[in-house]
Amino acid sequence: MFMRKITLFFCLFFSVSLGAQDVHFTLFDFAPNLVNPALTGAFSGTVRIGGIFRDQYFGNRTETLSGEAFTDLDIYADGNIIRGFKKTHWVAAGIGFTKHNAGELRISNRINAISLAYHIGLGKKATSVFTIGAQYRSNSDDPTAENDRWYTELAGGAEVDIQQLLGLGMNPGEVMGNTHSDVNLGLLYSSNGKNSSFRTGLTLTHLLSPQRSFLSQAGGNAAQQGLGFILFGQMSSSINKRTTFMPGFIYQKDGIFSELAVQTKLGYELDPEKEISINAGLGYRLGREIQVLLGVDYGKIKGGLSYDLTTGGLSDAANNTFEVGVNYIINIEKKPKVKPVIFCPRL
Repeated sequence: MFMRKITLFFCLFFSVSLGAQDVHFTLFDFAPNLVNPALTGAFSGTVRIGGIFRDQYFGNRTETLSGEAFTDLDIYADGNIIRGFKKTHWVAAGIGFTKHNAGELRISNRINAISLAYHIGLGKKATSVFTIGAQYRSNSDDPTAENDRWYTELAGGAEVDIQQLLGLGMNPGEVMGNTHSDVNLGLLYSSNGKNSSFRTGLTLTHLLSPQRSFLSQAGGNAAQQGLGFILFGQMSSSINKRTTFMPGFIYQKDGIFSELAVQTKLGYELDPEKEISINAGLGYRLGREIQVLLGVDYGKIKGGLSYDLTTGGLSDAANNTFEVGVNYIINIEKKPKVKPVIFCPRL
């Protein structure tokens, strides 16, 4: 228990001070604004609103050094707003808010994002679409007021000063917040057929190379977040009239961090008239977690639930990790303009 917590602490500390990893979710399709800005407006409808929540130590806070929550929250809204240069082109815009609580370091990371995407329908029927998207992000990393002291087993259950523990030579309170701007660029290709659909996208992240080091704010060496990327793909293929096969993958590279997750689900349509379907499957984050995936669709409402079974070196600590996500698509249809017809009174 003691050595596990020490290892966990140093992994978390250096991940924040040397170039923090971006927020990531198992149910990545419920966080489109974090995966790729080109996903803005990439749906059938007018407006989409949604959100996702992740808790990494649900019901077991004692496994963390500080006993604090380690959670992620993302909410977003996007919509298709105007037609582009051609009839098969359209422009979409979206906003998003993300909050990450790093329980061990008592640090809150907040992201406010604005996205724009231009969709280009290919061919006469526009069954394939190529999309270019861009996203502006305002990012704030804020230590809480209690960040200077911890309750830890290192001192036999007593409160310990963080700076004294790490030997950084800083006084309490010198670890300050960090606010910066950033830009992401995304490309997306999607194809929709009668019985199958496919889409894949690439995101280039941190184009402005923002600084995300708390130590540099306290007189240490500056640390900038280098260029990263996200590559993902999803497919949906009908096995029969009611059953659908849905595999997918996502690969993320962010500084010294990288991860690959592959997933596969089967969907079954319970009620075609009411558009009710369920899906279930498994995923695997390479070397780290087995993912249990569940979902339900009801008309324009889509919900998902996941539970991660950690298989790596932190299997005892990072347990009880779950996510829940939901989104809702709204269709706003224009009323047709009907010209009045005047009948001859003599008829």
